This record gives sequence, structure tokens and C-alpha cells, in this order.
Amino acid sequence: MKSGTEKAKELWEQVLALQSNLSDDTDCKEVISLLKEARSQVDQDALLCADIEHALGFALLYADLRVGVNAEEISLAHSLLKKCADGKTEKAPVAASHLGVMYTEGRGCKKNFDLAFYYFQKAHDAGYDCSEQLRRFRKKFFGGYTLR
Repeated sequence: MKSGTEKAKELWEQVLALQSNLSDDTDCKEVISLLKEARSQVDQDALLCADIEHALGFALLYADLRVGVNAEEISLAHSLLKKCADGKTEKAPVAASHLGVMYTEGRGCKKNFDLAFYYFQKAHDAGYDCSEQLRRFRKKFFGGYTLR
């Protein structure tokens, strides 16, 4: 009998195969379903769990941007991405960028431009290219001046 982590790894492989060629909203829903199942199965592998949670958070945000998801799912996306962005994994900068989008648009949270800027800057400082988002923020809120 397979362990939860082995089952989660199999589901993760299915997700990676699907994500490489997402073509419609049905594929996106299938990815979300597989990620939710994988998240419930993973037990001992903290790195795999972090990857699954980041991917699920992003998939839910992506689905919300495309077709909308229910409030519970977008709230889950926010909490998963926040956990990842505030963590120490290699996915943290990407998750921080996604959080910046969420705070800018009020998806899964109240609009908060200070937090949006904070997460975009955090992602940028960690090497993720958020220069366009930061440029827009500086122009809109700081008159075009840079903070750093």
C-alpha cells in the first residue's frame, strides 16, 4: 500500500503534466482538484507540501482571474500564498508577487496597496522580476520617485 506522500507525488506528477498545456477552464479545474487531493495526502515531505500548497494557491488565483471562484477558494489561495511568501522556500518570491496582485485587486483579501507594494518589493528583492508592478506603484502612489 502506498504512503500518503507517494500518492501525493503521483498526483503532483499528474498536475505537472496538465499544467504544461492548460488549454481551458476544465483543465484548470482538474488541476485544482488534483492539487487539493495531493495536499490532503502528503504527510512527511515538507518540501513537496510547500510546492503543492504554492501551486494550489496559484491555480486558485489563476482560476479566479479567468472565470472566478467562490469566496472560500480565493481565501484559501490567499492563505496558501501568504504562507509560502512568508516562508523560506524557493517559491517564496513568486508567491510574494502573486500576493501583490491579490492585495492590489482585493482578491481573497481587502485591497491594501501598502501590502501589495510590500510583497512586490519583497519578490523583487529576492530576485523575482516585479519591476513593472513596482514602476506602476511608484508612478501612481509616489509621483514616479523610487524608494530605493
